[in-house]
Amino acid sequence: MALGQGSVILIGGLDLSVGWSITFCGIILGQLTLGDNSTVIWAVPLVLVIGLVIGLVNGFMIVFFQLPAIVVTLAMNGMLQGIALLLTGGTPTGFAPDSIKWFMTGSVLGVAPAVLFTIAFAIAGYLLLSRTNLGRRIYAVGNNPRVAQLSGVNTGTTTMWVYALSGLCSAIVGIMLTGFSGRAILGMGDAYLLTSIAVVVIGGAVLLAIVARLVQGPILILAHRGRAAPLLVREPPTSSGGH
Repeated sequence: MALGQGSVILIGGLDLSVGWSITFCGIILGQLTLGDNSTVIWAVPLVLVIGLVIGLVNGFMIVFFQLPAIVVTLAMNGMLQGIALLLTGGTPTGFAPDSIKWFMTGSVLGVAPAVLFTIAFAIAGYLLLSRTNLGRRIYAVGNNPRVAQLSGVNTGTTTMWVYALSGLCSAIVGIMLTGFSGRAILGMGDAYLLTSIAVVVIGGAVLLAIVARLVQGPILILAHRGRAAPLLVREPPTSSGGH
């Protein structure tokens, strides 16, 4: 959750839809698999795509309709809650396959596979933000969206992909929670909204984003993919020798 929410906060946004994105994706997983291991191979990717689409819709509404991120994501959270209640009638009937339960509670060399996955995912998230063009664009938009746009960054596309990443992370958490508890539970993701924000704040992303906005445009332009822009330096007027 920290990767998705942290990336959103880095660009100056906030994703309030993570709670019911988690719950909704967990419910869909349980309804699709009904405990059958043979369905995992297609059900898990489908749920991940659903989470990705939820994030993309958030990003689309924010970018193309210029709506506040808090309003859009809070509305999405309410919509997902309503859809989940309609699908389940208030009581989810699906449950997790044994393979996903083993992934969460099993043991590989004395360690749960979920722990190993979390470590690998954290490393991948670090590399994404620090070693890829998308990561550099995220920091660029967070520093100053206008300057980032002038330096060649498509701020709208970057914003949409950031919210898509948050939706994908929510789907992963929904799958993991469903596997851990054996079934999806209404409202099981609510506790993770404030947790995701708290983890990011403790990690310093908010402070970094605030400080980063103090960085002026020329520095960002020079740093962005080598597209250096000439700095305009005003030369002092030369005094005439006859005066």
